[in-house]
Amino acid sequence: MWGQAPDRSAEKARSHQTDPRASRPAARAITIAARLAALLTTGGALISRADCVFASHTCQATNLLSYFTIQSNIAFVVLTSVLIACSVLGLREQKWLTRLRVIITSYQPCCHSSRRLRCRRGSG
Repeated sequence: MWGQAPDRSAEKARSHQTDPRASRPAARAITIAARLAALLTTGGALISRADCVFASHTCQATNLLSYFTIQSNIAFVVLTSVLIACSVLGLREQKWLTRLRVIITSYQPCCHSSRRLRCRRGSG
């Protein structure tokens, strides 16, 4: 009665969900769709680049895989596949996975910018 604490078992049960988006299916579907679009775009770009290299014989496969932009895009495809699987299964994104995503996605623009700077210096 007066001296008893209120029953908070329902609040505790809600706080132990695997993913906060699990209670919001629309947000989860949007996340999956956005990640899938990024995966398909990057995968398509990688396949197109590889097809162009192999069709024109401008370089060997080992040379193609030595470019940092290609390596970071491959890492992005692998990581995004893992993230999509986690989202579909309703698992919470782990901290190490989030950190890895930040490293890979921030590495791509840095690599692209440094390549553009090198090209400008060489032509000027």
